[in-house]
Amino acid sequence: MTKVIYTKLFSMLLDKVRGFIDKLLFGFRSWFRDMYYYPLTLEELKAAIDFWVNDILPMLEYSSEFFDCDDFGSLFKGLINFITGKNAIGEAIGEVVLPTGETGLHEWNTVLVEFPNGDQTVLYVEPQTGEVFKEISQEGWLYKLKYVLY
Repeated sequence: MTKVIYTKLFSMLLDKVRGFIDKLLFGFRSWFRDMYYYPLTLEELKAAIDFWVNDILPMLEYSSEFFDCDDFGSLFKGLINFITGKNAIGEAIGEVVLPTGETGLHEWNTVLVEFPNGDQTVLYVEPQTGEVFKEISQEGWLYKLKYVLY
């Protein structure tokens, strides 16, 4: 009985340590280049997405290895940060899981958003479509964040 209790306690402690290490490593692997980040309002995000979808995306064409997900992500980050005058957009790197269970590495964007009540959150933007979501796209893709470049 005592062995079972110690095993459960050790397992719980190990889970906490792993969680702390994961958070610590995320901080080391992510690259934050500014000291402070200024969020977009919901209105600014909507205007940015409308501009991106209507004026920029029609001019872009996906090309494997030449202009693929990382190029869409870096262009979205640079252009929207420049237009809004805020540094709210980051480049997210991680894994996507398709509804079929297939996985792959991918880049998308993070957006720091502030609501009218002052609350802030991070939303994802798929720069190849302009879709805004929390973690799962409308197509059912699960985005697993590993790194962020701000």
